[in-house]
Amino acid sequence: MMTDEEFEELAAADSVGALSDDERRLLELEAARDPRRAEQLLEARLAAAAFAETVPAVDPPARIRAQLLDAINDEPPARSRRRRPWFVLAAAVAGLAVIGGGFYAVATQFMRPGAVVALDEIESATDAASASADLPSGGEMTLHWSESLGQAVMTAEDLPDLADDEQYEMWFVRAEGPVSAGLVDHDGAHPTALIDVEMQEGDIFAVTVEKTGGSESGAPTSDPLVVIETS
Repeated sequence: MMTDEEFEELAAADSVGALSDDERRLLELEAARDPRRAEQLLEARLAAAAFAETVPAVDPPARIRAQLLDAINDEPPARSRRRRPWFVLAAAVAGLAVIGGGFYAVATQFMRPGAVVALDEIESATDAASASADLPSGGEMTLHWSESLGQAVMTAEDLPDLADDEQYEMWFVRAEGPVSAGLVDHDGAHPTALIDVEMQEGDIFAVTVEKTGGSESGAPTSDPLVVIETS
């Protein structure tokens, strides 16, 4: 599991566009699992975008990226380590003043939730697919996936509210049994949730109601709310 320090370092690097696609996807997955980390990531991106918006756009020096990466990777004394990510972020944003509006456009793009980013990637894939099932409330749940990307996202319309001590948990049902695919942060009737395990061919998608935090046994404890076949 990613530590808080590792997450903060990646968030700082992300805010200045210094992550690879794989690193950014890992960061988005961590943020999707933890509301506290999601807020930290958003704050980092907003800080970078707000600063960049206040300066004019000019061509950056060729050395600027190398300098920023050196600053991000530079290890400080142990007593200042906890402050390093946000100090680096401030220094990096200051250095990016020469980039101006162009960087702001990139940062704005990065501020979208991880599930939304993944859904866009899935829908742009050549093998994009989706399947839906009706909800008892009269709404609908849809699973969007791409086998080539190994990614899946759940969207829902009119998802019923739950008790304070309950939470929706997603599952992939396979020959060897059900595998938890993550929890749904149900903060509205139309949630979008990123599946946090790689999808496999023939997976059956299901959603159950569990205690907050998910099933302690690692297996569903209630009948599925919906079942969606992916093949």
